[in-house]
Amino acid sequence: SVSDAGSGVKESKYIVSSSATKPAAGAGWTSVFNTNFNVDITGTGTWYLYVESVDNVGNPSYARAGAFKVDLEGPVITANPINRVWDNSNALISLTAAEAYSSLKEVRYSVTNNTGRVYGGWQHVNANQNNAVEIIENGTWYLHVEAEDVAGNITYTYFGPYRVDKEAPVLTMGYVGGARYISGNNYYARQGDTVTFWMQGADALSGMWRFLALARDGVTDPYRGAVYNNTFPAYNTHTRVAVNTPTVTINNGKTLRANFPYQILSTGDFTYRIEGIADDLATYNRHGWVDKGYRLIVDNTAPVLAVDNTGGQCIGMASIEITSTDIGSGVKNISYTWTNTQTPPSNGWTTASSNAVTALMSNEGAWYLHIKSADNVDNISTTESYGPYEVIHI
Repeated sequence: SVSDAGSGVKESKYIVSSSATKPAAGAGWTSVFNTNFNVDITGTGTWYLYVESVDNVGNPSYARAGAFKVDLEGPVITANPINRVWDNSNALISLTAAEAYSSLKEVRYSVTNNTGRVYGGWQHVNANQNNAVEIIENGTWYLHVEAEDVAGNITYTYFGPYRVDKEAPVLTMGYVGGARYISGNNYYARQGDTVTFWMQGADALSGMWRFLALARDGVTDPYRGAVYNNTFPAYNTHTRVAVNTPTVTINNGKTLRANFPYQILSTGDFTYRIEGIADDLATYNRHGWVDKGYRLIVDNTAPVLAVDNTGGQCIGMASIEITSTDIGSGVKNISYTWTNTQTPPSNGWTTASSNAVTALMSNEGAWYLHIKSADNVDNISTTESYGPYEVIHI
């Protein structure tokens, strides 16, 4: 409002400036010819109003009003980091709410498992410019933040996802095929055989990264990987057994399953513990080598035979007890035959599925007993011949 009791107000000029010093004349000044007028100050900042007036006979006047403090902008919210990939540690977030004009009134934040805006029921409320947020639960999380200044300006935003997975995958395994003989969790084979076991890892959070399948004998312990990107690295090669390239049968992100073929390379008798590791994608949660009790037993040794009588005179009948011993896969059968010569025949054998049998010969004459035995992986002993047995009837 401008007034003049003498000649009256001729003209007024005004300007709004962020400077505490009166601006120079020229552009930016606004002329008005009313004695009452409104000036709107709309920008965020600290402002001064300068007014010049002149009456009808040329008398000037000048006035300054202010400072007028205007804050139309909400606080600036930042987070470090703004998100995180899967990891097996807690997610630590530095949250900052900066207010450049007025001052910070309140910070409100909540952690949820979705991006839907949070309007109330905030988990944390304070007036701190800096907050440390820690997410400890497994899952995919979002940090929702609202900051308000004393002028009533509110800023809302969210950050994430932050992914936490502190659980190791569930590892299972089993037998596919190739063993010559199975007893419980013992799988028997011999040189040249390939025995296959499957392994499966399931991880509902970060998902599966890889398997490692091991043949443990305490020497070089070879193992083979099966990675989600269909690569199959080999480690600790062995002259006795090889873990050949696996076949992936399930690979859907959360579940990885593969068949691992174990090839027997050498002679000798050995026992391998079939063990596995399953790693997920959260910095590789794992159990360590898992032993489910599966054993791959290599048996390249034939049974050992014995008889209770190697030859001589037999009155009425020859009755010879044959026994077979095998400390590997066990005795599968004993075969025997009688002939009048020391040369074993190609046919005419009697086979008994037992580790002990009695061979009888009641016909008079001189007889030879030929015997052989197979174990459960089909190692066959060298044919042994005994006699002569002289059967005499009285």
